[in-house]
Order: sequence, then structure tokens, then C-alpha cells
Amino acid sequence: MKINLSKYRWAQVACLSLLPILVCAQSSDLAQNLADCMNGWQSCDHSKLSVSESADVAVAEHRL
Repeated sequence: MKINLSKYRWAQVACLSLLPILVCAQSSDLAQNLADCMNGWQSCDHSKLSVSESADVAVAEHRL
């Protein structure tokens, strides 16, 4: 049985070409979440924040 590797290569290229789109989408979601937290909005998800972002949000919440 002969395996056609060109189909698999094409699938790999397609997945790799879509990777930057997925990374950018996630980055903007995280940035939006940080902005929501900094503004004290209910849509904030504290579990998605890094340690330094959590500290910045705590300072911002103290100012509000």
C-alpha cells in the first residue's frame, strides 16, 4: 500500500499557515480581557491574567 504523502504535506502547510491567525485572535482576546479588568467591568476573567497583570489590575481596582 502506497501512502500519498503530498496530501499530508498539504494539510501541514494549511495548518501552519492558519497558526498566526489563531495566535492573533487569542492575543486580542487576552488584551481585551486585561482592558475589561483594568476598567472594572464584569466581563473580566481574572483566571486569564498573568501574575504581573493581576498585580496591575489590583492597583487599578484600588484606585476605582
